[in-house]
Amino acid sequence: MITESPTLNSLRLGRWLRELRESAGLSPADVADGVGIHRTTVARLEKGKVRRVKRRDLTALLDLYDVHDEETRGEIFQLAEGARQRAWWDSYKKDLSETYSHFIGMEAGAERIRTWQPLIIPGLLQTADYVRATMSAPGFHLDTEAIEQRAQVRMARQRLLAPERSLDFWAILDEAALHREVGGKETMRAQLRHLAEMAERPNVTIQVVPYSAGMHPGTAGSFMIMEAPELEGSSAVYMETPIGDLYLQDNADVQRCRDIWEYLIASALGRRDSAGRIMAVAKDVNDD
Repeated sequence: MITESPTLNSLRLGRWLRELRESAGLSPADVADGVGIHRTTVARLEKGKVRRVKRRDLTALLDLYDVHDEETRGEIFQLAEGARQRAWWDSYKKDLSETYSHFIGMEAGAERIRTWQPLIIPGLLQTADYVRATMSAPGFHLDTEAIEQRAQVRMARQRLLAPERSLDFWAILDEAALHREVGGKETMRAQLRHLAEMAERPNVTIQVVPYSAGMHPGTAGSFMIMEAPELEGSSAVYMETPIGDLYLQDNADVQRCRDIWEYLIASALGRRDSAGRIMAVAKDVNDD
């Protein structure tokens, strides 16, 4: 099935081509020699990192893999067209790293997202002023134009949470994220009110892990679990680190994050109490 996300189409195409290669008993080096493309291109293609596959190269690969069924070939060519389609984030290509663009594409096609944030408000729930304040923090080294571009991209990503979309979004955040003042009191008040408003949407669940929960495995860092049938094992984990972004698709790694997620659910306040805690903190900001 072709999805709206060219990134997920690329991932599905890559997995299909890898399975065909393995069924044919060929190594990436065999394919590189047989088709006349570099073996690193074969690897990138199978990892879903190539959105614009040349039709002649795809035809050569299918011939090499002895795929002659017209229906199968047609489905693969259609999937390649889906991977080639233009996405909204392509407009920001010069300002986004390949890794971040890949993440946006995976996120855009996800059916379910589970995100944990111990320090700040999750990106899909941030206001534009909160985004600008985080990007202006020491260490980011971004000029005004770059900050505005990042804010625009983050606001565009948030269209995923529109009520008419089918995305099931669930965020758990530590209470510390509510108290950490980002951008000043006015920005923080607006951010907390926005968070409470978003929690009322039927496709959005927001929970808060209170200070009283004490030490827990989520303090090790944030993560996002994305679920979509096009992903290897139907799930992938995205993590932001100081040295770069990480994607985890190994079953053991994903399961570890799922185990932490289940612990966080058990430690968090319920939806109603979480909304009450958010509004109580917002009131404290008003009263200061």
